[in-house]
Amino acid sequence: MRELDRERTAEAPLRGIGDDTTALPRPSPRRRLTIRVLVGLFVVASFAFWAYALSGAARRTPPDTLSDQAFAAFAEPVCDEAVQRLEQLPTAASARDAAERSVTLRQATGLLRDMVRTLGSRPLPDGVDGEILSGWLADWDTYLDDRDRYADRLLADPDAAFQLTTRGVQAITVPMDNMAKLNDMPSCATPGDV
Repeated sequence: MRELDRERTAEAPLRGIGDDTTALPRPSPRRRLTIRVLVGLFVVASFAFWAYALSGAARRTPPDTLSDQAFAAFAEPVCDEAVQRLEQLPTAASARDAAERSVTLRQATGLLRDMVRTLGSRPLPDGVDGEILSGWLADWDTYLDDRDRYADRLLADPDAAFQLTTRGVQAITVPMDNMAKLNDMPSCATPGDV
C-alpha cells in the first residue's frame, strides 16, 4: 500500500499554497491589439518630444532681448567707463565707520546716476525695444533710489541692511541684470559694491 501511495504522489503535480486550479483568462485579441497600439503611440510620442526638444526648434528668444543691438553697442562703453570709476572708490571693507561708508556709497550712486542719465539721453527706439529699454531705465532709477535710502539708513543705524525693491518674489536687480546679460552689455549689470 505504501508503494501505491508513492506512485500516486510521484504522478500528481505539485501544488503550492494559493495555487488556483482555474487558469487565468487570456486577453482577447482585440484587447491585446489595443495595448500594443497604446504602447506604440507612447514610444512614438516620447521619441517625437525629445526630437523636438533637442532639435533647436523649441528655442525661443528670451523676452528682454533687443531686436536691434544699436543701443547695446552704445551702452556697453558708457557702463564700462562708470564701472572703472566705481573701482577707483574705496571699498566697503575699507570704511572706518558707517558714516564714511555712506559718503562713499553716495559718490558711487552719483556715478551710476550719471551713467543712467547718459543712457537715457539717447532717443529710445519705437516698439518693443523701446518698451524694454524704458522699463530697464526706470528699474535703474528705482535701484538708485534704493541705494540712496540705504546711505541714509547707514547714518542712523550702522548695522542697517541694504534693501532692494522687489518685483514679485525677486529683487529688481534680477531682471535688470538678465537684460544686460542677454544683450551683451555685461558692464551695465548692477554693481556689487554695496
